[in-house]
Amino acid sequence: MSLTRQIPRLAAALAFFLSAAAWMPSHGAVIITATETAGNVVFSFTGSVITAGLSSTGSGVFDSSTIAPTSSGFTSAGDFLGATPNFYFNSVLTGPAAFGTGSSFTADSSSGDPLEFFPGATGLRLKFGYTSGAALSGSMTFNSKTFTTLGVTPGSYVYEIKDGSNNLVDTITMNIGAGAVPEPSRALLAGLGLGGLLLRRRRVARA
Repeated sequence: MSLTRQIPRLAAALAFFLSAAAWMPSHGAVIITATETAGNVVFSFTGSVITAGLSSTGSGVFDSSTIAPTSSGFTSAGDFLGATPNFYFNSVLTGPAAFGTGSSFTADSSSGDPLEFFPGATGLRLKFGYTSGAALSGSMTFNSKTFTTLGVTPGSYVYEIKDGSNNLVDTITMNIGAGAVPEPSRALLAGLGLGGLLLRRRRVARA
C-alpha cells in the first residue's frame, strides 16, 4: 500500500491516540499560574494532589489568602475562608526557598478550592475530606498590584511533595509571567512520540 493511501488512516490513528492520551491517568501535580490582568495580579491553579501515603495531622481554618514570596509561602482560601475546617497533611515540601523578594501580601478575593503550602515544613493543606487525586481549581486576586509591587520574580518554580520517608509523592509548579515554562501536557508528549513514529515509518517507506 502506498504512503499516500496510508496518510488518512495514520491521521485518524493519531487523532484517536491524542484523545486517549488526554484521559490517561497519571500522578497528580498542581500547576499555579500568575498573570498580570487588567491592573491586577491573579494566581490561579488547577490539577490534583496525591495524598495517599501522607499522614494527616489535624484540621484548621483558613483565615486569609496570602503569598509570601521570600519564603515561598502560598495560601489560597478559595471559597473556604474562615468557614469549614481544612485538613493538613504531614509532608515535606522541597524546592526554591523564594519566588521573589516581597514579604507578605493578602489577596483581595479568592474563589474555588483551598490550597496552602510552605516548603521545608508540614505545610500542605487542602479542604476537609479531600480525596487523593481529585481535581482541584481555584484562584486569588490582588487588586491594583503588579509583579513588581508584590515582589514576585517571573519564572517557573517547582516544589516536590515528599512523605515521611522522603519519597516523592507529587509536585506543585508555579509559573509566574510570560517567562515561565509550563509543564508539557501528557497529550502533547504522546502526540510528539507518535509523530516521531509516523515520520520514521515514512522514511522507511521511501527507502
